[in-house]
Amino acid sequence: MTSQLYQVLCERPEVILYRFVDVFVTGGRLKFNYVTMTSENLPNFLKEFWGEPELMQLVDDVRELSYDEHETNWRVFKACQNAEAIQGSLCLYMNWRMKRSQQAFLGNRTDSPDHRLIKWVTIYALAIGNGSITVHEPYANAVKERSRDGVRQFVLSRMLQSTIDYDRRLLSFTTQGDLSKYIDGYFYVGLSPDETMSYTMISKLLSVETNQIMLVTTKLGECEAATKAGCMVIQVKRPQTPKDRTYQRVKDMSCISLKPKNTPKVDRTKSGSRLKKSRSLNKVDPQRGVSLQSMKATQSSGQLVSGKNGPLTKTSPKKNNSSKTKVESHNNPTPSGSNKNNNEKNQLKENRKNTSKLDQRKISK
Repeated sequence: MTSQLYQVLCERPEVILYRFVDVFVTGGRLKFNYVTMTSENLPNFLKEFWGEPELMQLVDDVRELSYDEHETNWRVFKACQNAEAIQGSLCLYMNWRMKRSQQAFLGNRTDSPDHRLIKWVTIYALAIGNGSITVHEPYANAVKERSRDGVRQFVLSRMLQSTIDYDRRLLSFTTQGDLSKYIDGYFYVGLSPDETMSYTMISKLLSVETNQIMLVTTKLGECEAATKAGCMVIQVKRPQTPKDRTYQRVKDMSCISLKPKNTPKVDRTKSGSRLKKSRSLNKVDPQRGVSLQSMKATQSSGQLVSGKNGPLTKTSPKKNNSSKTKVESHNNPTPSGSNKNNNEKNQLKENRKNTSKLDQRKISK
């Protein structure tokens, strides 16, 4: 990671584009922060900013979204309710939707009303001191160093838009301080980092050649799209949390063989299986005191078998199925030489019989 950051510092582009997700913070942890902060701070947020035109428009958009889901959700709030009832219904609906939805609220392409409300409430919670965004120190130092060199830095993410107060963003409340003052701008509307046209559009907006733009990301698809557009690309590793490190250690240990070294090898061949069968036949039956192999031999010959605890029993020999096999061979003759000779002999005998009968008829006449 240090070599990658050193490469970022050594290159001299005019513009650097940072991907917020997995470059500054870990996506899964930030999603957890969004859900918990929204459920805890949504009532206070609605009371403080109730009546603002932007918030009321957002509430109407969320109401329309809840109408589309009225078949699966009963917590639909109506416009005829008073302010307190609407706020309570809105809190119930958002809690239900956050528990139901499995999508990441982070970096989603569709800027839905419920996601916008989650962003606003999260930044409100950060502003009043209820949490902070964890940014790893090497990345924060790289951003500060590039700002001193006069390089323009932009963040490509949908989650960094401004809120009702217009000046509060997620990068304003990090563990490394206020990083928003080192960022020159944000791109979050109508741009997809997986498409080549997005980077050509950014170069036109900033009046910079594409070969003077550097993208810092963790995803291979975004690197390929930026490379096709002619941008410089650096793919960095995702910042790890303590949970990720323990998972990686367990994953590495799973590759180690836990079998003892001096275990005998199992013979998987046919001879090995035959040896196992012979050993099982030589075992002594505890009830009769006779080996299974000798029992089979006596059963085939029809002898008497005596046991230690049981009476004498007479075994009947197995029936011979030779007649059955003969019938089957007669019905289904095989194209062998011996069968052909037998057929020819039988035909000659029948011809002789027929000729002898004809001769007898002639003599009688």
